[in-house]
Amino acid sequence: MRLKEKFVIKERFLFDKLFYLLKHLYERSWFSLTETCLAFTVFHDDLNPHFVALFAILFFLKCFHWLLEDRVDYVREVNYI
Repeated sequence: MRLKEKFVIKERFLFDKLFYLLKHLYERSWFSLTETCLAFTVFHDDLNPHFVALFAILFFLKCFHWLLEDRVDYVREVNYI
């Protein structure tokens, strides 16, 4: 298959699911970032580049976990025979 055909197939079969995943990711990340900014006010004395780097890693892993969780929920909902 050519690259264009692969893109059309992915878009046709995964577009609804990708929209659903991104919607949940935006909702969860907004609340998570807000909560983290509030937590930063408590630890404002410890704010340094190492702390920010660890936060970025933590946030990336949280987002990846949410995406995997939504995928697992989707697979559970769909019955493959």
